[in-house]
Amino acid sequence: MSHFAVMAYRGSRGTRENRPVITGEARRVTMEQLLTLKKAAIKLDVSQQFLKRLQRQGRLRVIYLGRAVRVSEPELERLCREGVSRDRRP
Repeated sequence: MSHFAVMAYRGSRGTRENRPVITGEARRVTMEQLLTLKKAAIKLDVSQQFLKRLQRQGRLRVIYLGRAVRVSEPELERLCREGVSRDRRP
């Protein structure tokens, strides 16, 4: 099983210049652990828009491989463990 180091970014849209700050150190993940947003949404039985919203809010850490956005399986497990509460809007 091949490993490679990736830098995890917190969510938020933006250009390369204003990409979010790297959170923590580079982690070792395998290719089998990286999922597209579509596959992650299917796995969790939620919409892609929901995951994108969590990413923008900084509640879902994603990995950028060029333009491609991936989510690690350990990150999905963390999200499930911690749960997601609704934001109450005034």
